[in-house]
Amino acid sequence: MYTRFLEFEIKPEKKNEFVNFTKTEILPVLIKQAGFVELLPFFPENGNDKKVFSFSLWNKKTDAERYEREWYPKVAEMMKPYLVSTPTVRYYNLESSLLCKEFAHACVA
Repeated sequence: MYTRFLEFEIKPEKKNEFVNFTKTEILPVLIKQAGFVELLPFFPENGNDKKVFSFSLWNKKTDAERYEREWYPKVAEMMKPYLVSTPTVRYYNLESSLLCKEFAHACVA
C-alpha cells in the first residue's frame, strides 16, 4: 500500500468548518478515485495547536500519483480558506497494516 501524508495548519476558528468540509467535500472526491482505500485525518486535541496531519491510503503508488496530478490541485484550492499555510505533502510505502490482514480485498500486492 502507498500513503500520501499531508501536514498543514488550519485557522483555529475554522476547525469545525474544516472537519465538515473534509467529510462533505474531500472524502467524496477521494472515494471516487481508483485505488483509494482510506482517509485518516488527525486533528489536535489541544485547542492551541493548529497543526493537522492527514494520511490517505492507496492500493498503489500510481493511484496516488494520478490523484495528485488530476484532483489534488482542485482540492488544495478548495482548502485554502481554512488554512494558515500551504500543506506539505510527503509519500510513504506502508509496509504492514491490520487493514490488509483483515480486509485482504482492500489491498493489492
